[in-house]
Amino acid sequence: MRFPERLLQGYQSFRDGRLPIEQHQYAELAEVGQRPEIMVIGCCDSRVSPEVIFDARPGELFVVRNVANLVP
Repeated sequence: MRFPERLLQGYQSFRDGRLPIEQHQYAELAEVGQRPEIMVIGCCDSRVSPEVIFDARPGELFVVRNVANLVP
């Protein structure tokens, strides 16, 4: 099975577009760590992406995804 071409193109798009613009933010997160103030518990349904819905930046949300949004 081949890796999906769509995902390869998406990765290349990220590397060519967003990464150069946001690279300083990724480096800062790697150096000082992440301290998200918001935790989102969501369903593992692939149609729902909390980062996209809330337009969150890298390191801004702590996302836990599981079946049926269960909180033990």
